[in-house]
Amino acid sequence: MKTHNASLLVLALSVSSCFKVPLTATGKLDGSASGTVQAASTALGDGKEYASVNSDSKEPVQLTTPKASGLSGASVIIAPGSLGISVSIVVEQAADFGETSIASEMGLADNIQVTSASAGMIIRPSENVDLKKPLSLAMPLPTGLGFRLANLGSKYAIFYKYFDPTEQKLVTGLKVVDGVNVKMVFDEKSGKDVLQFEGYFGAYWAAILSREVAVSEVPAPKASEEPIINKAKVAVYNSTGVVKEAEVVAKQAIPDLVWEKPTIKFLAASRMVSASVNVPKGHQATACKVDFYEAPNLPKGISLEVPLGTFAEYNVLKTTEHSLVARFRCVDEESRITITPWSNAVAIPALAVASVPTAADDSAALSEELCSTAGAALFAQSYNDNGQFSIFQNFLPNGKCKYRAAITVQNSGNFYIGNFNSTIICGLATHTLVDGAQNVACQKGNYSTVGSNYMTIPAGVFMIDLDFSQSVLAPSLSLTRAPCDRGDFYLLFADSPTNPVFPAISAASKMKHLGGCQYVYENTSLPLTATGAMQIRNAAGTYSCGQNIQWGPNQAMYDHCGTGALRFDQFQAPEVAQMHRITLALGDAAKARTNNYAQESFVEYKV
Repeated sequence: MKTHNASLLVLALSVSSCFKVPLTATGKLDGSASGTVQAASTALGDGKEYASVNSDSKEPVQLTTPKASGLSGASVIIAPGSLGISVSIVVEQAADFGETSIASEMGLADNIQVTSASAGMIIRPSENVDLKKPLSLAMPLPTGLGFRLANLGSKYAIFYKYFDPTEQKLVTGLKVVDGVNVKMVFDEKSGKDVLQFEGYFGAYWAAILSREVAVSEVPAPKASEEPIINKAKVAVYNSTGVVKEAEVVAKQAIPDLVWEKPTIKFLAASRMVSASVNVPKGHQATACKVDFYEAPNLPKGISLEVPLGTFAEYNVLKTTEHSLVARFRCVDEESRITITPWSNAVAIPALAVASVPTAADDSAALSEELCSTAGAALFAQSYNDNGQFSIFQNFLPNGKCKYRAAITVQNSGNFYIGNFNSTIICGLATHTLVDGAQNVACQKGNYSTVGSNYMTIPAGVFMIDLDFSQSVLAPSLSLTRAPCDRGDFYLLFADSPTNPVFPAISAASKMKHLGGCQYVYENTSLPLTATGAMQIRNAAGTYSCGQNIQWGPNQAMYDHCGTGALRFDQFQAPEVAQMHRITLALGDAAKARTNNYAQESFVEYKV
């Protein structure tokens, strides 16, 4: 393959589609600008295009992707000096918008729906690489309109999920056409309108919304734990970075799981919908989510974490007559995303208006209890091992109408906030908590509503503050990770178990701080194929973990870290696993993990 000395990479994806030239495009995008050279590239039958990009390149380079991608007019430009190392770039089609949770993760207002979405585009390196500057991207408008009405304006939007190079995490977000952050231009090469904007390595979808959206209505970007998946439903980016291309190719070669249709039922007495499906014989399905949509062809519905495998219940909040269908999205034993067919539809009758309490009734009743002198007895409640909600942490009054709780979460899970008999229930319609402040919804409830208002909290050590002083129906909830004065820690591997040469620390090797001096590294694979060496250290190299002993999967080490010369351990060849998780706890966090007040450090490797 010939490699061009290139500083500008234009990835133009071409497939036919039909649009008339609009009257209101603000400019043009010319893919044949002078000075651009055609990049040497390799197209594979799986709908991917590869091109090698030199980090020291000086010339603009253009790459054409497979015509089967359905993205005529899409392009990506990598500015000079953007890449930390020379790397291969992969361009491929993403999973369909409706096969993701992006619409639910964003939490748009109920009167803003996604009416149409384009094919998704993934742009990624073949291995982790520092991206020093944003990419310039263009996406075609969704197909099927025939032409674009001149007054659609900010109904056009870009949904994205990319790996933030600064924060080192997956971020989900939305950009609307505003003439600044997102512009509509005409692509002369494809003869189509495209949306032009900036982003990072990740996945993108152009969409049309049901109404115009002001920039002030656009939700802030949110951290996401759900991986980026390609058209073959294989994860190509996870919470720790890009998945190596060899692993992606290997997983795509494995036949997909064949599911039966889920069963869906409606219980009129409690207005509860249940969905279930059997996992195909001989296979495993974990980390499942369930989607409840009013119709299979809609791009948005209710997406919930499923703590009970492939069985889920949802308390129907919509009071008018409608129908629901259900499907499950899980991770199989090969760490691939697997999606069931949609169930048959179940009819949901209208709820009598007289049985629904008014917001005013709820507000008065809640104020009397939550803002009383004594305060209410509030608890964080979640599913226990028997599949029932139970109390696991209490909230203490922290001033008038205010409450606080310290919560340690070892693994991401679901919970809601309520009182002992669940007559007060607080939760989130979008179900996903993020670091910082957000508003939750509280109501007067009963046992039949438990489970529909839950929230998903990520792993970490948190302080949760609830403030009902401005509103008892929509109080502020602040999620703050407990601080740590130890700084960042890095996980390094070397091939030799006795004379290891560890690589320099980098953003890719940094462990995620969960809060309270607990750190974690999670990945679907580890960079060792045989017994080697592992080192955990801080940035300065003044504190590290290891005693030059051999250990490995599903083992833990106690008081294993200290100051002085850099330490390391011999590390057994990792087992094949859906997820590798290496945890470091220091100080009080180590004491809490071991129930031993003499412990100062704790290291654990679980598969």
